[in-house]
Amino acid sequence: MTITAVCNPRWLTAAIAAAWLGICGCTTLRLESKSPLLPPKMSSQSVVLDIFFVRIPAENAAQVETVWLQADEQRFPRDLRDRWAWAGFRVGLICGQVPPELAELMRLSDEASPVVLEETAENDAQSLTEESAPVRRHVQTRLGNRVEVIASEVYPEMPFFRRENGKLIGTSVEKAQGMFALTCHAERGGQIRLTMVPEIHHGDPHLQPVGGQGVLRLESRRDRHILEDLACEAALTPGDMLLVGSLPNRRGSVGDYFLTTTQSGRREMKLLVIRLSQTQHDPLFGTQTQP
Repeated sequence: MTITAVCNPRWLTAAIAAAWLGICGCTTLRLESKSPLLPPKMSSQSVVLDIFFVRIPAENAAQVETVWLQADEQRFPRDLRDRWAWAGFRVGLICGQVPPELAELMRLSDEASPVVLEETAENDAQSLTEESAPVRRHVQTRLGNRVEVIASEVYPEMPFFRRENGKLIGTSVEKAQGMFALTCHAERGGQIRLTMVPEIHHGDPHLQPVGGQGVLRLESRRDRHILEDLACEAALTPGDMLLVGSLPNRRGSVGDYFLTTTQSGRREMKLLVIRLSQTQHDPLFGTQTQP
């Protein structure tokens, strides 16, 4: 090789590249710039919930009861279970593997099952009442945010009883709709505490003052009855499921309005399943209890 060839820029570039490969070996080049193809990392304050609504013909009540046999209803205090039963609800917890009976109802193996992925804001409502097939919502929210789950259609009128200061009070509201309000909070040990409160939203929307983060703002919203005596909490780890249904022998109850419907003259029961799918919560920074 001549001196002229060595000094040629093309040969010089090739020589430098060969020397660099000899030093570094075969490595993968990593680009630190953000790629739109890479999934964003969840915030440490984020939680992902899978929310299912399953509708079952009333004549298949035995099939639903088989599912409830797999749920732990004793996880909740007796007085709370009594209040829920009086209102026509039942609630249970399923941990670990999904029971085959429930998987069949939820059609977990059916890829055609409708799925919607969305980031929720404080006032987003997840409507699960419009499909006859099992409906699933994959919801990402933040700790402390409110997620509303629409449980029923809008009734022209809904009469119901509620407890207030130890007294039983009868109420009837127009243009009423059943709703569940969900919030998640961090627990010690990496668990997430899910709080669920049934609410009855009624009437036409109108401007109401709403406070939050030190700011008072006006929002268009309906009036609501918050059934605080029916609020329940469950400590969940990823994969755990909260199961909510109605009691078939409590016709005309709040639970009956929320979780039953009539389609083409056929009465159907509705089963709500809330599964903690994912969390970025660090157990080292969970809620600490005082010794």
